[in-house]
Amino acid sequence: MQKNKRWLFFILLILSPGLWWPLLNIKGIFSELRNIPLYGQNKINTIFGEERIRNVGAMRWANRDLEKEQVIYSKLFYNKVSILVDEFFSFLSLFSPRYYFQSGDGSGFSPSNVEPVPILLFPFWLIGLLMLVTKKQNKVVLLYIVTAFVIFMTGKMELPYVWPILIFNVYFGYFALKNMKYSSKALTIAVIIIYALYINFRLIVL
Repeated sequence: MQKNKRWLFFILLILSPGLWWPLLNIKGIFSELRNIPLYGQNKINTIFGEERIRNVGAMRWANRDLEKEQVIYSKLFYNKVSILVDEFFSFLSLFSPRYYFQSGDGSGFSPSNVEPVPILLFPFWLIGLLMLVTKKQNKVVLLYIVTAFVIFMTGKMELPYVWPILIFNVYFGYFALKNMKYSSKALTIAVIIIYALYINFRLIVL
């Protein structure tokens, strides 16, 4: 990260409501985070526990009078592999840009009526991620995925848990803004910062 451009990353980070808004409920954050071992154990039990497997079996044989072909389909869609597929798609939801650039988590930890990360940064998030992949900076992308997996294993998606992913997303946007070459670059950065200031003002005042 070049020193003369580092300021931009920190400004984008500080102006992301999803980073500072949950800190207003710092007691709630500590209360949540201290339960991570319990949440993690519950998540493991949810995936590999006998109850989950029994539920899959119950769904498979809910209607014993099915036609032969329907029984085959039932076995195909309701088995142990289907559990892993369900969990895989749940894991992918952690990467959903809508969660960070639009909706938030809907809890008291999420800023109300504004996005956790300024939505104008969204296209640069995508470009930055693609640039990292094409430039073969695999360590950053791998750390991104591993971090998301660790968070996934807590079974929680509130903002205090996904802060690391939020920071990665801001970094990807910053990476694109820093490395893209176009004549209106300074104007683009100024517009993003002004919009970020606006949503922070709206969150605080309105």
